[in-house]
Amino acid sequence: METKGNDFLFKGFSLLKKLYPSLNACIITIEYGAEVNESKALCIELGINDHVHWFPLQSRKEIMGGIYHSDIVVGELMDSFNLYGVVIEAIAMGKPIMNSRVDEDFTEDYPDLYSNIFANSPEIVCDRIIDYINNPEYFKNLAQQNIFWYKKNIVDNFLHHVNSLINKSSGRPS
Repeated sequence: METKGNDFLFKGFSLLKKLYPSLNACIITIEYGAEVNESKALCIELGINDHVHWFPLQSRKEIMGGIYHSDIVVGELMDSFNLYGVVIEAIAMGKPIMNSRVDEDFTEDYPDLYSNIFANSPEIVCDRIIDYINNPEYFKNLAQQNIFWYKKNIVDNFLHHVNSLINKSSGRPS
């Protein structure tokens, strides 16, 4: 699965820059994947190349620095996925996550889902960024709620599992 929908992000950002030409915003991204050259060419074609900063492939801990300095973290925009690396990283860093997760795809197996900013087209990407510009506190609040979700659903579940394993290996009831 090579197509993440990054073209939706670039095209949506281009729409945003046309609506708000003086907006001080940029995209930071990594030179990773089969379509890097095509993505760079698309950014030039869209006239947003000066606002897209490409970083070489790097370790996850270095990527976390970019996430720390971001307002919104963007995941998969093409297909509906629930949890994957960048989602967990965004949540752990207290950042809102924009992706194309369709809740109904996951509520049967995961009744408690993290909050996301749904986007699956350039127009919706543009609209969601405008929503963020107009009400950043709302999205920062969602990100803070996700930290509590992360603690409950990821950290506490993991610690419970480890505690059960320790108790089982020592002969104590869990």
